[in-house]
Amino acid sequence: MIDAAARAFPRPTGRQASRDCLQSPHAVRRPPSRLRCHARPTLDDLLNIGAPNALPDFDAFWRGCKAAADGTPPRPRLGRLFEERDGCRVREISYDTLGGCCAALLVLPVDGPARHGFVIGHG
Repeated sequence: MIDAAARAFPRPTGRQASRDCLQSPHAVRRPPSRLRCHARPTLDDLLNIGAPNALPDFDAFWRGCKAAADGTPPRPRLGRLFEERDGCRVREISYDTLGGCCAALLVLPVDGPARHGFVIGHG
């Protein structure tokens, strides 16, 4: 079945894959920064919100985007030292991803190895 899907929905590659995935109606969009809500919903209101109907090509779209992203080497790069305080070093990092380059901050202890890792504000 996967082979049939792969033939029916060939993998996009390179810049076209990025453009297709990022411009699709399935792509996650951030809401405008100044949303105002005049009525505060109750828990029951929120629990009664149903899931939207999936678009017919939803699964194929995300399979194609995942395949395109899997084909993008991340090429992580360690950037400049941003700050050192409270026993930690904060460095800039960047990596390639579908649609371009992402930047982030990496926090490591000054002395010894990192014992835990986590992502804050991913999105």
